[in-house]
Amino acid sequence: MAELEVIRAFSRASSSYEGHAQIQRLCARDLLEMMDMPAPRSVLEVGCGTGLFTHMLIDKFPDAGILACDPSQRMLSQARHKIAGGVEFASCGIGDLPGNRWELIVSNAALQWAGPQEVILPALKALLLPGGTLAFSYFTRNTYPELAEALSQAAGIDVKLACGDFASADEVEGEMSRLFTDVRVQRKVYTRNFADLRALLNHIKLTGTRGTGAQPGLIWTKGLLERTQQEYLSRFGCIRAGYEVVICTAK
Repeated sequence: MAELEVIRAFSRASSSYEGHAQIQRLCARDLLEMMDMPAPRSVLEVGCGTGLFTHMLIDKFPDAGILACDPSQRMLSQARHKIAGGVEFASCGIGDLPGNRWELIVSNAALQWAGPQEVILPALKALLLPGGTLAFSYFTRNTYPELAEALSQAAGIDVKLACGDFASADEVEGEMSRLFTDVRVQRKVYTRNFADLRALLNHIKLTGTRGTGAQPGLIWTKGLLERTQQEYLSRFGCIRAGYEVVICTAK
């Protein structure tokens, strides 16, 4: 059920995603910089979305055979429309990935939505050829911490955002060190300021990153919006969103 909610959120944002995915674009560029490797012949991209990172992969590895997968048909439709050729697309999630084995498996800003990292990462490792590389960026549970704090205070209850179910940076790094011997990890914190709380909430909607929403479920009344914005400004001095990301390559 939670997986379907996530797919629906991203599907609704399929036409607006790339115009608002500035942080995801920064992650993609930083991930690409870490991928210092000979050109692979076969590449599997997990959670390709609208093809934002797929474009970069084509530029970096023009001769590679790339299969780009995503469970959202509407996101894939956007990717197919923007990418003329040279890439195969498949509509599938982690549990339905092709059984082929790959020289390179990549994922940008997607694995945190796919399930527990202690399940996802071993599953991807099993699809690598000997000597193959896994490279990904992963948003940790310390994403939108300012919003969670301000909203909890304004609502008078402990509110957990969807990102509260993501793994921590330590957990991701620990799992990768358990699975691989040659691991490179960078931890990054990106920030972005918004004009007001409505602009931040609209940004979350337009990028599909609300996931399953806040728990417990809340109705954004005018009063709750005003109280949350006041808490935000009193605590942080601006409407700021923080995104903690683990960028990792492993062989």
